[in-house]
Amino acid sequence: MSIRVEEIRSAAAALAVIVLLHGTASAQNRIVAAPRSDVVETDSATLPASLIRTPKAVPAPPSRRFFGAHVEAAQTIVVEPPDTTALESEDSTSTEKCRRVGVTLAVDHDPARVRGWRSDGAEGRFWTGEIDAPNARSMRVHFTQFALPPGAQVFVHAADDLENVFGPFEGTGIYPNGEFWSQTIGGERVVVEYWEPKVLQTNKLPFRIADIVYDYADPDAPTSQLGGSCEQDATCFPGFAFEGDAVGRMRFVDGTNAFVCTGTLLTTIAGDWTPYFLTANH
Repeated sequence: MSIRVEEIRSAAAALAVIVLLHGTASAQNRIVAAPRSDVVETDSATLPASLIRTPKAVPAPPSRRFFGAHVEAAQTIVVEPPDTTALESEDSTSTEKCRRVGVTLAVDHDPARVRGWRSDGAEGRFWTGEIDAPNARSMRVHFTQFALPPGAQVFVHAADDLENVFGPFEGTGIYPNGEFWSQTIGGERVVVEYWEPKVLQTNKLPFRIADIVYDYADPDAPTSQLGGSCEQDATCFPGFAFEGDAVGRMRFVDGTNAFVCTGTLLTTIAGDWTPYFLTANH
């Protein structure tokens, strides 16, 4: 089974809890390097002064930059929701330790059939597309064939929220192959905004929206029930309170399902702060 970690949300109080003493992990665990371009969130952490950086402000999306507010999407794509009753019934009898919270749904989007370009009045033009997935708790957008020309940018945000914006995505996006999932966006309506300079105006979008993750369950719900019978509850051992707080929550897509699991960030003897993330080898 091939799994790509797309997003890690860590609620760790400390990053350096486990020191990796050997070059290989046991057969019961998996170690992955969290992509630096993905999201890693921590409540608090002590980092070397040399690694502390002031977060770069995310530029405002075109709609806010040029119009000062949300503008109506040029195109709206409605995705038929899944049968959540059937999915929840499957989940109730599942023996998987990774909790399923969503499923992937295809999006009928042809980058050659775009309309509703808006001029920004000076620098270029932009396009906005809205994806509506009724009753979704949250969504992620799957981009493929992502090959933006120099200077062009893509932003993603909830339809009713211009404050929490993800992007700008440029070039081939997060990965060199031009395929990646966006971060998780809350709600049932997501907006994708694409801006390009005047000199680069084309007749189609330089990316495809292939599908979405439709979250039908709360990805932030407690997952304590996922522990095995052989495992001990860390809350019963006060001496491990500090280490027990270093738990990260990982979101990933495997096939047509989206899961949430837990793990912890690792430090190494080299102390180079490579963001290794240790999770169970389910």
